[in-house]
Amino acid sequence: GRDIPASKAFDYISGTPEGVGPVNPGQIIMAGLNVNGKNLSKIKFPTVVRTGLFIANNL
Repeated sequence: GRDIPASKAFDYISGTPEGVGPVNPGQIIMAGLNVNGKNLSKIKFPTVVRTGLFIANNL
């Protein structure tokens, strides 16, 4: 993993930055929010093959 400043986070939300490859089933996605060295939030989840349609609720 690597730390990404918040100013660069938009690249990850809006597109794929240079050097980033596809996410494959079985990989683990980890993200967190750190401010001044203090961990405010962390998430970690495995990737899977999605079956059926994806519906985003409450956006």
